[in-house]
Amino acid sequence: TPRPTGGTLAPTRKEIKMIIGSLNKQLKGKITTLQHSFNLKLDPNTSPKGEDSPTHIVRAVNSRGDVFQIGSAWERKITKGEKINQNMYSLAIDDPALESPLNVTAFPASEGYHIVWERQNKVAKKEEF
Repeated sequence: TPRPTGGTLAPTRKEIKMIIGSLNKQLKGKITTLQHSFNLKLDPNTSPKGEDSPTHIVRAVNSRGDVFQIGSAWERKITKGEKINQNMYSLAIDDPALESPLNVTAFPASEGYHIVWERQNKVAKKEEF
């Protein structure tokens, strides 16, 4: 691959992963970012509409104690690595207060689950002369 010359910017792919929350074994927990902090819980989806329907409904609790739906979750089995055959959850969270939907994964941890956010990010890298 030819390298850019001069002071051009070459975009490179960089994977960013962060733990932004946790769930306990009862699937209750919290997500905290710079702009948002909310309690959440995963309740079983008691009326799935089909094979691809979410297995769980994601609910949040606001400061007044109101509980409301903010997304869906799909339970999956881990297929490789040291946690093979353990459950993980893919969550799709959206709310008018969020700038864009929040897609996260809850991976097994010692006390429940770590909620991990991941973004594929183009990072501009200035080439040296």
